[in-house]
Amino acid sequence: MEFEEYRKFALSIPLVEMEGKTNILFEVRARSLAHQPGEVCLPGGHVEPGEDFMTAAVRETSEELCIASDHIQVVAPMDIYLSPSGQMIAPYLVKLKDYKGTFSQSEVDEVFCVPVEFFWENEPQGYKNHIFTRPDEDFPVDAIPGGRKYPWRSGWSMVYFYPESNGHRIWGLTAKIMKASAEIMREAVKHEQ
Repeated sequence: MEFEEYRKFALSIPLVEMEGKTNILFEVRARSLAHQPGEVCLPGGHVEPGEDFMTAAVRETSEELCIASDHIQVVAPMDIYLSPSGQMIAPYLVKLKDYKGTFSQSEVDEVFCVPVEFFWENEPQGYKNHIFTRPDEDFPVDAIPGGRKYPWRSGWSMVYFYPESNGHRIWGLTAKIMKASAEIMREAVKHEQ
């Protein structure tokens, strides 16, 4: 419902093999960026006109990590997230082949890896973030029962924080995506055994 109303984003959850362990690669956003500088994130960005979510996830990962798109193998789509602020975010689990630690310095200050098990062994702390409806000034309040006193419902969204790992804190939307994706990955591993 209202698919066209959402701002669409795609991202990847990149798997990297290191020392016999499967790790997830994270980025620290460049401090020169206007939006969320210095925050931990996963590679991703806007879905461009004519792109599907998966193509956008691969393109953004390729651009941000400075690797060829054929070095990115899509494993599976994860759960789509619809934010209260009107974003539709589609994450994809991907494997990086022959990744050498490269990244675009205009978008990323550094990359770091966290073993997949970290997300299975550490439940994030969750905190409620309250959300409420505030109609715009031009909203036709005279067209609804109660007018300006209409009893709009409020709600909440959970904001998660993982324990620090490799000197970094994974929190917010990145933590929410990792919490949901870690459960999907755990179930997939159980079914393979």
